[in-house]
Amino acid sequence: MSVTLAIETSNPSAAGPGQPGVAVRAGSTIVVEPVGAGREDDLMPAIERLFARVGIGPREIALIAVSIGPGGFTALRVSITVAKALAYSCGAACIAVPTAAALAAGARHAGLSGRIGVLLACKGETSFASVFEDGSQEACESRLIDASQVEQLKVGTIIADQFLPEAMRAACARLGIALQPPRFDAAEVLRLGESLHAARGATPADELAPIYAREPEAVTKWRKLHPEAGA
Repeated sequence: MSVTLAIETSNPSAAGPGQPGVAVRAGSTIVVEPVGAGREDDLMPAIERLFARVGIGPREIALIAVSIGPGGFTALRVSITVAKALAYSCGAACIAVPTAAALAAGARHAGLSGRIGVLLACKGETSFASVFEDGSQEACESRLIDASQVEQLKVGTIIADQFLPEAMRAACARLGIALQPPRFDAAEVLRLGESLHAARGATPADELAPIYAREPEAVTKWRKLHPEAGA
């Protein structure tokens, strides 16, 4: 039996609706296993629990869909490393699923239409915005923005978590843009991953990489300590 495995542990602080964790499709059924507190440590045990529930082994995995961010620095590194390790050891194909695309696809399945903005990786006064045209699985634009640039997105709905800067919330209220909480869902990553794989083929395992909204803080600090290294 060929199985699709999905990993959605991109945002450790995820709250609200949704089922982050890991999921498998075996036949027509999707089964989700949550990943517990300290998600990086529980990711492999969660996959083992999921396999035991469904009654499959790692060698039956044909495709691994992994949510690649924006999200937490360590969470993305761990989930992508696990996806690569399983792909190499089991001979499975991989597909990279941008987290914002999975959130937008989930909102579409819940009945939302029109042009959607997804704002993630909020820090200070900025957020990483991805915009999706109605019916599109891939973002037409992705960039860091502040409150003064919200209007430029030309969206009717923005999906954003509890960390959205207050200035951006105020801009949405002024512009009449509806705010909706994100639904981080392993099953949605699985469905979108299968669709993207069918449309464009696999992502080579050695090319799987996280989407970071901005340079990691550790890298910024290293550059400050070692200016002689240059850019």
